[in-house]
Amino acid sequence: MGLQVGSQQGGPGVVQPNGQPGTATWFAILLAWILMAGVSVGTITGRAPITRQPAATASRRPPPWDAVTLVFGGDVHFESWLRDRVLADPDDALDDMAPLFADADLSVVNLETAVTTRGTRAPKQHTFRAPAEGLTALAAAGVEVVSIANNHGMDFGEVGLDDTLEAAAAADVDVVGGGMTEAAAYAPHRTTISGRRIAVFGATQVLDTFALDAWSPGPQRAGLASAKSTRAGLRHLLAGVRRASTVDDTVVVVLHWGQERRQCPLPRQRRLARRLVDAGADVIVGGHAHRVGPGGFLGDAVVHYGLGNLVFYISDGPGTASGALAVTIAPDDATTLQWRPAALRDGVAAPLDGARRAGALDAWRALRSCTALTAAAGAG
Repeated sequence: MGLQVGSQQGGPGVVQPNGQPGTATWFAILLAWILMAGVSVGTITGRAPITRQPAATASRRPPPWDAVTLVFGGDVHFESWLRDRVLADPDDALDDMAPLFADADLSVVNLETAVTTRGTRAPKQHTFRAPAEGLTALAAAGVEVVSIANNHGMDFGEVGLDDTLEAAAAADVDVVGGGMTEAAAYAPHRTTISGRRIAVFGATQVLDTFALDAWSPGPQRAGLASAKSTRAGLRHLLAGVRRASTVDDTVVVVLHWGQERRQCPLPRQRRLARRLVDAGADVIVGGHAHRVGPGGFLGDAVVHYGLGNLVFYISDGPGTASGALAVTIAPDDATTLQWRPAALRDGVAAPLDGARRAGALDAWRALRSCTALTAAAGAG
């Protein structure tokens, strides 16, 4: 008699009359063979093998391996002699400012000009346009991202904006704050550095009256991202920051805001900073005043109201005070900031040293008294 699995002659696990093992005995032998061979039970049953994962932690991600340094510079255009300078030697034209960005894992500036040879001049007193070599020069100096959300980003209309985007792509420089559609204008630049997911938005709170509608993007219309509370743009910006705060580890907003030649923030700037922090922004920096402004922490978030001029056609006066803001984020999210004083030399920021650097740092720290910002995170 052969093996009779589960027969009436002998229940499972008993030896059959022919002396062969019963069902349970055979099952035990098979299981032992599986374990010794290292074969997955899932494979035997035709299902995918089951992989056990460690228990989930409270973090959304494993911590980055290294600290990340973000460096921000101020207003940039290429008017007058600066145009000639970048046309003559784009690879070295901005060498003076390169040390400010040398250690940056990500570097961002405000590009306050259209990059085009075409288009119709906007109906305003000052309009700026630059050759494509200006973007080549920025890239050579270490700049990776520019915000064009400002009161000059569309000085030469939609065609000028389109040319700016094409020139930036050719120079391998990413653009935020403007686009050929509303979705593109409000979309952040995204990157991952040392495991840290970073989103960078650009938006402007400063627009000429004629531009409030003319430069506002639509579903199929080019324009600039707005942060004005009287327009739908601010709702778009806040919604984007909220979404980013759920998937990105660090959310940055680059703003054009404030009043020209004023160092201390206006009430509307302080209100906007608070709304952005409440929405999930971790770093907020801005320009437009053409003056160095105060910076510090609003709770755990970095806020810097004015980065001054970085590349600009002035050679004397208070507008030559310049610098760059370095924000370093540790693997545990602890954040520190460092102001790197500079001064325009022939229109290009160059780092200061010695007594001039110390004096500029003291002046920068003193500016914080006209804000609610603190020198350290979490102190306010």
